[in-house]
Amino acid sequence: MDTSSVAYNYAIAFTLFKSNNMIGIKKEIIQLIIDQISLVEAKYTEIGWKEDEIFTEIKKIFFFDIMNEGGQIGSPLIKPIGSPNLEPVKNLLELKQNFIPNLNIRELMSIIKNFQRPQSSCFMFSIIIEYQTFKQNNNITAFQQKYPVLDIDHIEKTIVLIESILGFDILEVNKCYNNLNGEQIIERSGCKPLYKMMQDEFLNPATKKIYSSPITICWLWHALIYGVPYQDVQKLPAQNYIKQMITSYEKQPVNTDCMNNVFQYFPIFPPLSNREKKYIKSSGVNPKIDGLYERPPWTPPICYMKPIEPLSFSLNLQKRYNKYFVSNLSGHTMIFLLVARFFKNINTNIILLACIVFMTPYNHSIHEIFKAAQIVGANDNYNIKFSDLENLNNLLTKIDYTPLEIRQVQAEYNTIISKIPNTSIYYPKSLKGGKKKNKSKHKRVKKSKNKRANKSFKLKKTKRKFK
Repeated sequence: MDTSSVAYNYAIAFTLFKSNNMIGIKKEIIQLIIDQISLVEAKYTEIGWKEDEIFTEIKKIFFFDIMNEGGQIGSPLIKPIGSPNLEPVKNLLELKQNFIPNLNIRELMSIIKNFQRPQSSCFMFSIIIEYQTFKQNNNITAFQQKYPVLDIDHIEKTIVLIESILGFDILEVNKCYNNLNGEQIIERSGCKPLYKMMQDEFLNPATKKIYSSPITICWLWHALIYGVPYQDVQKLPAQNYIKQMITSYEKQPVNTDCMNNVFQYFPIFPPLSNREKKYIKSSGVNPKIDGLYERPPWTPPICYMKPIEPLSFSLNLQKRYNKYFVSNLSGHTMIFLLVARFFKNINTNIILLACIVFMTPYNHSIHEIFKAAQIVGANDNYNIKFSDLENLNNLLTKIDYTPLEIRQVQAEYNTIISKIPNTSIYYPKSLKGGKKKNKSKHKRVKKSKNKRANKSFKLKKTKRKFK
């Protein structure tokens, strides 16, 4: 198998999706969403909100109209028993018991992703402010009783990070001021604290053009930039030697032909749900092309990210280790893991597996996902020198999941490449980037493993482990 190919990454992700491991992966994702919803319930129930008001707020936090992102559905819809049509979810109980458990992996991951969007960020930041207030009043136990799903150790670390970014006590932004410069404190019941005033200004269409960056006070609850050094370097406005080493891609206009080919040769999995189809068709788009394959109106990075020339040190390094690459290291993986860390019963390694199924190969390569996770402290044992399958199976073994068999991945790989024209850039031998291997050479290395011990280390390990 050409480990630098789209087909190899697709075969691994698809095999993982079809494995029994998906039962545990989906269960963990659902638990994270339920935990997030429980925070909203606890916060607003205490201040006297009615259930229908809380349900409305939950829909505002978790559902958005974003047609070009995979998994978005606009609003929660469900097909009642005996009804042929999708209908709006009626209440919070139906949302939790009947709607969420029946979502596919894309829909579930999109809900988690929506929890950290600018429109939703102030909710979680308000929870952090609330913790600090409880702590100041020596009443952390009451906070834990109110929000039992939260990891207060991680909240403590987050507050330290936020204050190191701001340069002052976090509770100062919970006060009301006459303007964002804080010239005068306003003492008035029901006034808007600084963090909310700033977010409202950012979300206002008239002011958003001034500051296009999403970095606001509320955004700091999951400080990707300022909190993760790799992202700091990526976003630095001025060029320097370090930025040049690791910044590998730049955006270009979306390539329509690319999208047609990618979704044809590498079909989305699972197939579009009825909810996704209804949402896509609401914009006048038919996601089924010639009745043959699904081509949703999503814009994956594989079709708009272009390697910077000359290739960066980072990409040349990945080429040497025969890695497939799509973009820079996965910021979305970092976000998913940073969000998950706030919840004490969530296994971040399982969330990492969900990221692979959700984003490979369209948005990121397995390497870009694994390395991003390692940067934020998950899957510390990742090693670029091992193949993607070896690294994945090492992680699966670590969390007592079932490793993937190489013969299953090979079978998927063979099926995929048999449907790709050999003149296509997506045919493994023609892909630009990693070192190319033809099948005969691959077999010769396998048969002569004692001849070149060092160069066949990874293959020997694979055979030993998955024989």
